[in-house]
Amino acid sequence: MNIPKLEPWCNSWIISCKDTGEVLFETYSIDVVNRISQTRCIVKTAYKHLTDLNKTLREEKENETNANR
Repeated sequence: MNIPKLEPWCNSWIISCKDTGEVLFETYSIDVVNRISQTRCIVKTAYKHLTDLNKTLREEKENETNANR
């Protein structure tokens, strides 16, 4: 299982559905993360999840701005 290592400033993982991308829950427990089915779920550190989310939102805003020109 490929569990991302927590960054020094990050204390949790975000679990989301591979099919929908929907966030299922946040956990602080490595024991819970070890029981996650990685064939159905994506495990990211909270830091990685938030940086990916910010990138997506920034790209959507840029696309919306360019479409309105």
